Amino acid sequence: MKKHNRLIPWMLLFVACGGGGNPSTGLNVGGNVQGFSIPAGSKAVALSLSSDPIFRLSDTSISGGTFNLNLPDLPDVNALGPVFEAPTGCTGVTVQPVDAEAVWLGSSLEIAGQAAGALVAKSGDQFARWVYAEEAVTLSGTLVCPSAKTRVLRIGNDTKYNLSLQQGWNLVLTDASETSFGNAPLNTPVTWGVSTSNDLAAAKGTDTGSTVSRVKGTLGEQGYGLVLKLEKPGTGQSNDLIPAAIPATGATGIFDIALPAAPNAALLGVASGLKQAGCEGNVNASNPNALIGQLGVSVFRGNSAIGKTFLVSYSSTTAWWYTASAVNISGQEKCGSGDEAFITKYNLNLQAGWNLVQRLEDSLLKTTTWKNQSAIPAEAKWLTRLEDVGVGVAPGQFGGQDAGSTATRMQGKLGGWTDTVAASLKLESDAGVSLTTGVLSATGEFDLNLPATVDAAALEPLELTQGCGTVTSTPAAPTGVKASLEPDRSGTPLGVIAVGGRGFTINWVYASSAVTVTGQENCPSGDGAGEEHDYNINFVPGWNLLIETVTLKNDNETIQHTSGTLPAGSEWFFEADKEPGLPDTGSTSSSLSGSVGTAFANNSLHLTVAGQTILSTPLGANGEVTASLPATIATSALKPLNPARADCTGVIAVTPASSKYGLLSLEIWNKTTFKSPVEITNEDSDGSLEKLSWWYLEAATTVSGTQTCAGLVDNTFKYDLTLHTGWNLILEHQEDLPTGERNTKFSSVNTAPNGTRWGSN
Repeated sequence: MKKHNRLIPWMLLFVACGGGGNPSTGLNVGGNVQGFSIPAGSKAVALSLSSDPIFRLSDTSISGGTFNLNLPDLPDVNALGPVFEAPTGCTGVTVQPVDAEAVWLGSSLEIAGQAAGALVAKSGDQFARWVYAEEAVTLSGTLVCPSAKTRVLRIGNDTKYNLSLQQGWNLVLTDASETSFGNAPLNTPVTWGVSTSNDLAAAKGTDTGSTVSRVKGTLGEQGYGLVLKLEKPGTGQSNDLIPAAIPATGATGIFDIALPAAPNAALLGVASGLKQAGCEGNVNASNPNALIGQLGVSVFRGNSAIGKTFLVSYSSTTAWWYTASAVNISGQEKCGSGDEAFITKYNLNLQAGWNLVQRLEDSLLKTTTWKNQSAIPAEAKWLTRLEDVGVGVAPGQFGGQDAGSTATRMQGKLGGWTDTVAASLKLESDAGVSLTTGVLSATGEFDLNLPATVDAAALEPLELTQGCGTVTSTPAAPTGVKASLEPDRSGTPLGVIAVGGRGFTINWVYASSAVTVTGQENCPSGDGAGEEHDYNINFVPGWNLLIETVTLKNDNETIQHTSGTLPAGSEWFFEADKEPGLPDTGSTSSSLSGSVGTAFANNSLHLTVAGQTILSTPLGANGEVTASLPATIATSALKPLNPARADCTGVIAVTPASSKYGLLSLEIWNKTTFKSPVEITNEDSDGSLEKLSWWYLEAATTVSGTQTCAGLVDNTFKYDLTLHTGWNLILEHQEDLPTGERNTKFSSVNTAPNGTRWGSN
């Protein structure tokens, strides 16, 4: 019988161009896992991503990095789910037949019972996924979502589906950006790797002997204090377990805290509170009235709570739970619906006192699992996560320097600035009116004097309060300008500049007259939900500094708005826009030269063709690289050059017809772990996107002609290529026309055009 209420994450669907896989009598997936050190006894696990709850189809042990998963000819009916369910509010995609069901296969890795990341299959520079279709099915259309949904989920008009699946198992391929998809034969060779938890990779701290009743380690950075809290299940309330903050000492933030044998019962809540109101499912406790508390460790800088620290291991987190009496908790619940649904599972056998609990979270599958943990994992690390509470910046490794800024002068050096070319600085009002400009050096240094006066036409109402309480303002409706500073190049913004410190941020405000604001607001709803705001602002006519400081006590957030001088510890911070990335520094048809930024400092850049690494070279301290392409590559990495598509009109001529080529892919690796793909793009003067790629030709070849492909977007492909033996640099120019059509032209260039940028995820 058909089932219609299961959720398949939309982002795992694959667009197909051409035929699907053949009906199969079972499926075997496996091979040698590369790029990851796998301990003995680990397991590869195949999961259905369309079932609700997630359904395990098969698992197998890994020995020496090799595994084999045998998938059934006909998966269990409980593993089937709808081929596609659009996120709430999104439209435009059609499924035929409408009630078709499928299994979208996802493979993961478990180490000692813990989720240790996702198994990733690649065919050349594309990623491979398998899908079982209960019957032949087509999926077509363009997903159209509200703008808010597009921003949050990164979906919208560019998410296009043209998928054709045959009954049985199918193999589909997608590029790293999930913008181009296609079917492939089931026997297509793939290579396997592991994508691990970002938290584990990002954690700077170490564990030095935590136990069931002790938290012990380093945070990897000095200047913090720790406050232990207990959260009452089901209440959202979190209260201090130990009255005072405990300093994390030394350059690495050393801490060693014994948990109290018997916490105050007033800090505990009942086990039945784990069941959330309005959620589907059953969470059962052997003693619903058992008193429970869940440990949290908050990070403080002075009196300001600035985040939390967690003990992470691969894709899991170690948690400490206290219970006043033994209790078993089991079951699961589903909260929310559609794409907002989230599943929580419990499998806990808690003893009286402190217990180690493992929290496994899969954000892709939207599932959290709580289970017992026998000991602290050997690879566990302490991760400090600084929280965004609306104000305050966290300079960390990107902290810049202030050089004596005042109310009328901005002076310093940006942290996080990795560009190698000088840029312009623009000071502007909230409304976008330019106030003054300056110069930002190639190393991120600047010295900007603010204008003595601001044109009356640029003045606007100063919104200094939240508007949800009784605050006294003199005058009642002050006017002026809140200024923001940003770097740009040729009028294109490059990112965001902020200045502040741990728990506070600074704004420059021009007041047209003296302004005084005093009082307090407690905002129960709207932008300031749950926040208390205290005001003590005294502006003089002209430029002033507005200082906003966050204090968090027992989860009650207070923001203090004051005027004054720049606080000690202020740092300048730059956050680059993801696009257009960092500038190319002279790539040619046979060489690469550019930077992917300090986030990938001292990693390696792998150059691959058809999955074969042809060159591996280290990235520098700023993520920079200069490399010459090898003169020749293995014939086994080449494939026929045939860009023509059977479903399009027009002819593309390739001379000689037997020409073979290889497409270069750029990948960032940290030792043996794949980190991110690299794209090199350029935005033309008319706003059109241009993408650069390197093609290796076995012999001199010409490619010419035009094809028009009717589909979700009418796309015209034009080729005018004269390619020589060896490496060629190809410029793919994509122009979207006002009619909704798109023209794509391929041409050869000798060097990367001006404005070309390097980008990575």
